[in-house]
Amino acid sequence: MRRLSIAVLLLVLLTACVAAGCGTSGNTTSTAAVTSSSATALTTSSTVSSTASTGPETTAGDTSSTAAAEQPKYGGTARILMQPLIQNACGLPWELWGPQFVFDQFAMDPLFLGNAKGEMVPWLAKSYELAADKMSVTIVLNQGIKFHDGSDLNADVVKWNLDQYMAAGVVVNWKSIEVVDPYTVKIDFSTWTNINLAQLQNGCWIISKDNYDKNGKDYARDHPCGTGPFEFVSYQNNVKMVLKKNPNYWVKGRPYLDGLELDFVADPMTQSAMMQAGEAELIGQQFLNKQAQDLKDKGIIIEANITSTNCLVPDAGNADSPYKDLKVREAVDYAIDRGAVADAFSFGFWKEQNQVPGPDSTIFNPNFTLGRKYDPEKAKQLLAEAGYPDGFKTSLIYPQGMVADDYAAAVQQMLQAVGIKASLVKSMNAAKENEDMSTIHNNLAIQAVDSISGSWNRCFQYTFMSPAAGASNAHWLKSPEWVALADKSLASTTEEVSLAQAVSDQWVKEASVIPVGCGGIGWAHASYVKDAGYFTRGYSAWIKSWEMWLDK
Repeated sequence: MRRLSIAVLLLVLLTACVAAGCGTSGNTTSTAAVTSSSATALTTSSTVSSTASTGPETTAGDTSSTAAAEQPKYGGTARILMQPLIQNACGLPWELWGPQFVFDQFAMDPLFLGNAKGEMVPWLAKSYELAADKMSVTIVLNQGIKFHDGSDLNADVVKWNLDQYMAAGVVVNWKSIEVVDPYTVKIDFSTWTNINLAQLQNGCWIISKDNYDKNGKDYARDHPCGTGPFEFVSYQNNVKMVLKKNPNYWVKGRPYLDGLELDFVADPMTQSAMMQAGEAELIGQQFLNKQAQDLKDKGIIIEANITSTNCLVPDAGNADSPYKDLKVREAVDYAIDRGAVADAFSFGFWKEQNQVPGPDSTIFNPNFTLGRKYDPEKAKQLLAEAGYPDGFKTSLIYPQGMVADDYAAAVQQMLQAVGIKASLVKSMNAAKENEDMSTIHNNLAIQAVDSISGSWNRCFQYTFMSPAAGASNAHWLKSPEWVALADKSLASTTEEVSLAQAVSDQWVKEASVIPVGCGGIGWAHASYVKDAGYFTRGYSAWIKSWEMWLDK
């Protein structure tokens, strides 16, 4: 019988863990053709090729299906509650990090959308062709698309945008951007990995160069100007963003809504109260917690797609850290009662988790056998064998707002039970957690580990390998065995499930990334919100706002 001797776990009916959400990834193919057929429905078709992808001349889409009895209606404003994560209106997307990318999806379009498998779906791009040697990709743009300021989307503008991403260090392995003709650009790579193309999806938003040139950098930062379905109206710092319908949106007949209002509300209980009072239609970044359970009980629909896992990441890369010893890391692994965590914190949304990919991830292994089972006595034995019969002191770092205090306290108590005395360090956000991980010696960090824009290889590269990640995981153990597996997965033409699984499995074998419990961010919405396309774009926080409509 599972032992739940940790008092704090008995109090969890009031709070729960939360984690950054994400998308799915898998064995992707490189092409998808998408066309628009009418003002009321978009149809999709797909083709497969190793080198090229084609899309529409002027319109594209991949819509959620609409029942015949529910014809979309025009009009209305959708009010969305979001976490306050930004200090400006996000007009320069290459300046953003992580969750901040969520806000650009309404006013901007990318060259490619992702889909639920992380595959590239042409959007502003009409097609792409990967060179035979995989050292360049040629992208043909759709013609006739205009930015909100009336300027044209063309190759010069796209090159300028991509140059900004390169200069900001947001992308890796890109060497140069070349304009081939007025509607064709070519990207040359310095080396090949299969994330070279994935970087073009979703978060690589395209903005108006004219808006930037005519009005200046500061203006452009505070006045987003893209080609997206909604035009920027106003922004109050971390209070409200207002957008109106783009009447000239290049996807015919879209969007259905007249506008969007984003209200930035940090407190989940306040968000819940607003939803129940009819003061909002949706909650973006809805944590799968007690509030989500309460909303569900009140008839609010909770959309959940769990691909991430809250993990413990020890600073095993430090030569004088106790976590350098595999036995110590294994002891931490055996100390975590994952069943108790699921019982206390899942609120029915997920089950016990002993691998890193979440159950809705396409690299999740339903027959996984490598996980260590809860065994505190085994943990104490391993600590004694490692030279710590009385345990040792450590710091347990976690990001405020992303991990609940009670969740961190529960992990702290589990470690205490085997002799590891952890002081809690609550970082103000994920960026501060990265800094704390780099500067606080002898630490464990609670982190949400997930694919990035649908790609697990991007997670491996950016979060655990790339200098572009800054202080993030600066002292994480990069074993030669793990690096070799990651390099092999990155070198394949497309992201392959078996290769990505092998990389994730190595984390568990080495106890260098230790799963604790599922994480994830979903959406809460009123029943009359239709066809928002949740979890269809490769990242849980992105929806298809141009397809969304209100049945009221």
